[in-house]
Amino acid sequence: MSLIENGALWQTLLFVHKFPKQGTLAGKRVEVCFHNDTPRVIESVVMRDDVESPFRTIIDLDDGRMVLDAECQFRPL
Repeated sequence: MSLIENGALWQTLLFVHKFPKQGTLAGKRVEVCFHNDTPRVIESVVMRDDVESPFRTIIDLDDGRMVLDAECQFRPL
């Protein structure tokens, strides 16, 4: 069975050419903390806030790291 037959290649091509619809936090500044350590926050920018599949939120921390919303807690500034 080829990739085209099982639909995997078709889904990959669609994802490359169609970016998911973005939510209101995309491009906005946020404060991020880890393990609910709220006194220690890192200012950041939300790079991606999907409101449709694959529902990813990616945050670009000011210290150069990028994290998913599942790895941290954050709030808008």
